[in-house]
Amino acid sequence: MPALEHRPEKSDGQALRIGAVAKLAGLPESTISQWESVHKVVRSAWTSQGERVYSAADVERLILLRIAVNQGNAIANVARHSNVELCDLVLLGSTSKAGSAGDFRMAVVGPLLAAQLEPVLQNLLQIRCAGTFATLAELLKSPQRETFDLVLVDQPNLQLEQISALLGTLQDLRPRLLAVVYTLAGVHDLWKLDQNRVLRIQRPLEPEAVVRTCLVRLVQDLRGKRD
Repeated sequence: MPALEHRPEKSDGQALRIGAVAKLAGLPESTISQWESVHKVVRSAWTSQGERVYSAADVERLILLRIAVNQGNAIANVARHSNVELCDLVLLGSTSKAGSAGDFRMAVVGPLLAAQLEPVLQNLLQIRCAGTFATLAELLKSPQRETFDLVLVDQPNLQLEQISALLGTLQDLRPRLLAVVYTLAGVHDLWKLDQNRVLRIQRPLEPEAVVRTCLVRLVQDLRGKRD
């Protein structure tokens, strides 16, 4: 299996220190260092001040590796996987026993929607509901607001005011995916969501289909960024 090449360069531009990478990738700093030194999964660059830094692309790869390892794969077995292979592996392992920790952290805006999704999430490995909020305003006040990979919003009637609020949330929080569950919406409003890459899901809905649609989109986006 071909190894990925990582060519580090000294850089003083935009780069991420290991503490930031650990937070974004959901991995301890010690794990990142071990995976880098032993398995060569990423290779940090060095600034002119001698600081070790990583790229956003490194973060994306570490997320995929974390998910694969959490599914039960040994890091030694997946370290040399291509990014396409890692994404396929993640999707193939999208069901697992209940009680496993989620790999993508989800915020649900709308208690009713959260209750509908709960039975599905109990049997899914990759997505964990890490917070339920009554409104977008409540989400924006949460100390965890910048830690969610996926924000799923229950918004039955989509009008200009709701669209503006959704796009404001996307701008403020920058989740990997913003998705909205709706009942009624105008054609122009839906076009505006599509232009901003907001995933839209129309009611009536099947809870399992909603979660899996979000999971596939998250993994596809990671795949597209890396390969």
